[in-house]
Amino acid sequence: SNISSTLLRNCYNVDFNELEKNYLLNKNKLLDLFTDEIKLEDKLLENSDKMIIDFDNDLPKIWKDDFSLLVGNVSIKTIDDLNKNIDLIPFCLFTLYYSGIYFGLRQSIEIDSIRYAIEMSKEKDILFTCLYYAMKEASFSKDGHMAQPLNHEKNLKKLFNVRSKDIYNIFINKLTDFSDCNNEGVEGKSFNLPFDEIIKKGEVKDNVGFIYADPPYTEMQYSRYFHLLTTITNYEYPYMTYKNGKLTTGLYANNRYQSLISNRSRALNELKKLINFSAQNNITLCFSYAYPIDVEKQATDRYTMSIDELINAMREKFDKVDIYKENYLHCNNKNSEQKKVYEYLIIGSNLIDNKIEILKDRISNINATNKSPLYDNMLYWSQKPFNITDAIIDVFTSEKDVVMDPFMGSGVTLIESLRKNYNLKSIGIDINDVPIFLCKNTLNKLNETLILKLNNIKNEVYKYYKYYYTTCSNCGSKEAVIKKILYNTSPNFEIVDIIYNCSCSKKSLHKIPTDEDVEKFVQERNVSTIRNINLIENSRIAVKTGEKISDKFSKRSLFILDLIKSLIEKETDKQLKNILLYIYTSIIHKSKILDVKMSSQWPLWVPKNNCIERNIPSLFIESVDNYISSYDYIEQNYYTDSFVSSFENLKEKKSLIIQKGAQNIDSTEVPDKCVDLIITDPPYLGQVPYSEYMQLYQAFLDNKINYESEIVITNAKGRKKDYADYMNLMNDAFANISRMLKDDAYMFLYFHDSDLSVWNDLINIFNNNDLIFKTSIHITKTKKTLKKILDPKKTMNGESLLIFKKEKFNGSKQKEIDDLCLEEIGNICVNMFQDDNNLISTSELYDNGVLEYVIKNNLLKSISSKYKDLTDIFSIYLDWDSEIGMWKLKNE
Repeated sequence: SNISSTLLRNCYNVDFNELEKNYLLNKNKLLDLFTDEIKLEDKLLENSDKMIIDFDNDLPKIWKDDFSLLVGNVSIKTIDDLNKNIDLIPFCLFTLYYSGIYFGLRQSIEIDSIRYAIEMSKEKDILFTCLYYAMKEASFSKDGHMAQPLNHEKNLKKLFNVRSKDIYNIFINKLTDFSDCNNEGVEGKSFNLPFDEIIKKGEVKDNVGFIYADPPYTEMQYSRYFHLLTTITNYEYPYMTYKNGKLTTGLYANNRYQSLISNRSRALNELKKLINFSAQNNITLCFSYAYPIDVEKQATDRYTMSIDELINAMREKFDKVDIYKENYLHCNNKNSEQKKVYEYLIIGSNLIDNKIEILKDRISNINATNKSPLYDNMLYWSQKPFNITDAIIDVFTSEKDVVMDPFMGSGVTLIESLRKNYNLKSIGIDINDVPIFLCKNTLNKLNETLILKLNNIKNEVYKYYKYYYTTCSNCGSKEAVIKKILYNTSPNFEIVDIIYNCSCSKKSLHKIPTDEDVEKFVQERNVSTIRNINLIENSRIAVKTGEKISDKFSKRSLFILDLIKSLIEKETDKQLKNILLYIYTSIIHKSKILDVKMSSQWPLWVPKNNCIERNIPSLFIESVDNYISSYDYIEQNYYTDSFVSSFENLKEKKSLIIQKGAQNIDSTEVPDKCVDLIITDPPYLGQVPYSEYMQLYQAFLDNKINYESEIVITNAKGRKKDYADYMNLMNDAFANISRMLKDDAYMFLYFHDSDLSVWNDLINIFNNNDLIFKTSIHITKTKKTLKKILDPKKTMNGESLLIFKKEKFNGSKQKEIDDLCLEEIGNICVNMFQDDNNLISTSELYDNGVLEYVIKNNLLKSISSKYKDLTDIFSIYLDWDSEIGMWKLKNE
């Protein structure tokens, strides 16, 4: 422990003068006691005289029966006398116990005196370490090990060699080496405890990702080899160990530590504690272990366990066990013959951790998209890439697992869980009618009869083309069909262009509007099935005081949508009616007054210029065709008609949707700890007020909107949904989500925001509900949001996929941000730049390491109190290119 603490320290502050003063104080007292003996020892060593053997044997030893020494006024005859008078005598343990055995008399006096100087110093770790080194260098034992001393007669050459060494000089030289070395980086930490007590510490579980363990291979207790170091450290005058009435050869102190991992009957069970701990906490564990190559010829009876037993114990707990081995030669004190062994590395890793790396690698090769024959039929805000969701499910689920999305939206998580290459159960939770309706009707089962009826409806809708007839400027035909009209509403109403198709041309044609065209466009018509509802005032989503749904559509568009809705209402076949409403829903957004460039940004926004009116019958017919043509793809890849009404009925290949807020689901609806994986996209503060957007559909579908349970920030008139309410509801929701999630299961969360105070509040919520942040993955999107266009530097573009694991939160202490932390953030940023990647967005910097560093190092509270976001820190190390809206390395 002392050695590790020294090696892991960055700098030391040893007062050499004070050290030498205390060293000499003790040394001189001992030299006065043994003046004649020291002179004789020096002479014998100088002449390499064999009489050194007799000299060593005759030196006084406290454990001999005839020992007697007067130290000042204190008479010492027994070990009890030493302990009783410990404060009245100089440090003399090694002088009286080991002189003439492991060390010479002068060397023992030097060891005792250095130890006295250490006692007087505050820098004990480094001083002990240097003393250990000096003792090892001068020990009269095999290979520097101190298990037992060598025989004098057989090893005279070595005896004179080691006895000539000046322990104090060796000690000071090593201390000087350390003092001249100022390490950089984060300091490590060592413990002086048995491993089974260390692993109980929360800081190990929270901060360690890899454990290297080199346990004893045989029953030979390791404490034999460093018992002198333990003795010099504890410095209590010990009683000696006797075996069969004789003093042990190694002169071991009584009650020497006996490790259970060197006990053949206990070792494997002891190591299983470490194996279980590592596997349960997803810590990679590596054992180093040696075992004979030829077990037929080489005895294995002294090994603590067989190599197969250790490997099997690892395989019981780890999903992946890698084994490496190298040829090696072992020898020991008793046998000069070397033994041929394999040195094994047995590495156990939990695949759940590897899965994160597998997922990252897979996502890096995916072009994230929500485009497919299935999803092309569905329009929903903030729809997440289905192929990313599929990748998560593929990597992180097993047979019969339960996948849940507590903020379901359009149901991408549920739909992907119903792919035919899986055998899963899924649960979706949402508060509003529309997303549930969309999800349930995405996977309807078609048949020839339904397809025939859909085509019949198409034929009826074809008749509505007459409302889009215009006179062709080329051939004069009065049945040319308008595709779309471009117009301005401010400052004066003006049709700018009419784009139409005519049989006289294969290309789209353009014309200046006639009075007849204008009349058809602005004509007032009766609308019977669509309710002209009043919209909730909210300037942030472009709803003004007194606006109604009719203000968001041209008069002709609203009329045609009403005609199509009337057709659907007449349908008596419930399944067909739902399919038609599903298709109808997919064109409502496309049918409103749109802007050429930002048609999908703000659902309730009406531009003043460059407005578009589309051909509604054409949109509907095209959607019917797409729906029919997508069926083969759906039938081939997904289970259809797969929804059940309760958790009790939830089986493989089925899905349950619950219409409630995630915070309100109780254990009768979804039991505790039943969910294996969560993939979800919770509301991002006030970015998308989904319930208010649902008003777009309410006039057409009469759908219910649950404003009360919505987790959102909005300044809509009459809604009390502020930041505090948002965070309170988020806490309630994720407390319940955690309840439903199994221990050690994972949650994938889409969330992006640059505001550090938001992150601090959210991470506190997740931590308090045992949802612990692991890492984040950036998913690139090519399409820019309106916010990104307006403020690219501080807007999080793309998708931020955050990974959490359900495990006990241990309340890690928050740290203060300092210059070293800022420098580390800078290093992370700079290291992201590669030869083929010299431009990086703000979101990529957040997602690809910086946010992870800040969260895992408990810096969020501190950094959020000093910085609104991280862009100010990025600016220290990087340059912002405002023209292209990206970061680049400085001086480039």
